[in-house]
Amino acid sequence: MTKQVKHEITIDSSIIISLLKEDEFHKDIVKVVELIKKYDIQVSMSHITYAEIWVGVVASNTPKKDEIKVNKTLYEIFAINITDLTITIAQSAAAAFLKYKSLKGIREYLIPDFLIGAHAKYYTNSILTTNPRDFLKYFPELTVLTPDQFNTNFLSD
Repeated sequence: MTKQVKHEITIDSSIIISLLKEDEFHKDIVKVVELIKKYDIQVSMSHITYAEIWVGVVASNTPKKDEIKVNKTLYEIFAINITDLTITIAQSAAAAFLKYKSLKGIREYLIPDFLIGAHAKYYTNSILTTNPRDFLKYFPELTVLTPDQFNTNFLSD
């Protein structure tokens, strides 16, 4: 008997935001959701990612309505697993930030994408995002997928 391998992926806030706003990535993300459900893929998210999404709820003219929409998307559609940051993740994010600074990066403070990338590397070694450039350069060992790449790669396996 062969062991059933459960697929896992970390999700970036850009995926949730694109799905909610129904932007140019919406159709591909809907296909992603179908594959996630069909193949029982575990989706993880960091507290940092959650905070990025929650900014939109707090800033909304209809926060209660948007809170319901976000929670439905996270917990019913994606069945999201929000995972903790660890010391190892913080250290990895700091190393990526120092690499960024050594390449003449202009930001003075650690930005959330470094924590999100380090989180993805630690928990699933993969991230689904509409902004791959945010992660490719500073986490080269991380599998970074756009919705279109996820759909293409997953369906070709």
